[in-house]
Amino acid sequence: MYCFDQAKTLLSYKTKPNKCVILLSTFHEKPYVNKESKKSEIIEFYNSTKGAVDTLDQMCSNMSCSRKTRRWPLCVFYNIINISLVNSHVLYGHNMTRKSEKVMSRKKFAVKLSEDLLAPWMKKPLDAPTLPCSTRTIISELLKIDMVCETPKTNESNKRKICAFCPYKL
Repeated sequence: MYCFDQAKTLLSYKTKPNKCVILLSTFHEKPYVNKESKKSEIIEFYNSTKGAVDTLDQMCSNMSCSRKTRRWPLCVFYNIINISLVNSHVLYGHNMTRKSEKVMSRKKFAVKLSEDLLAPWMKKPLDAPTLPCSTRTIISELLKIDMVCETPKTNESNKRKICAFCPYKL
């Protein structure tokens, strides 16, 4: 069944007895049906151009950041991250081949991208004086920054301190 509204064409196509496919097209204007395959031009055009979607789905399933979750918004977010990573790697690969330079593998690209995106957020807590020494050391190792963790001066008094930076209790 076809439905026409100005430049839009809606097609309802029954592929199997219990399955109905609905397609909306602004590209096709007439209800042309191929006599050999007995399929609409809209269906044939869709089938001929859907290869990129299958390739994207395959690339996302090969290397995915998604985790098992019951929350559908989180699934949508993981899918956005996966698609963004594939798209950014395609753009990166295109730019590198134009410059005649070697293209990083997608895994190395993903690791490098995540490190570059996280670096500014990891530098912020380094200014906090209450950051634990172990955390400061881990961040400085990840960022490849030489930082010496200062230990607080010890007093020979046996009084307990609240923390390394707070004064003694009276």
